[in-house]
Amino acid sequence: MCFLRDLSVDSAFKTLEEAFSYKDWIVAVGLDSAEVGNPPSKFQKVFEKAIDEGFLTVAHAGEEGPT
Repeated sequence: MCFLRDLSVDSAFKTLEEAFSYKDWIVAVGLDSAEVGNPPSKFQKVFEKAIDEGFLTVAHAGEEGPT
């Protein structure tokens, strides 16, 4: 499951919370979509919460820039 970089952090938290009841099916959460202007640091707290909930984490990067 992925959070979209070009949406808000609040949107990512809402998506994460909705995933809690599907932990048996979702192994990891990721980050994708528009990189420019949306650095991974924007979602740091979302990923910290995901890790606390037992999800593995990944981030899609490199298509639009160095972040």
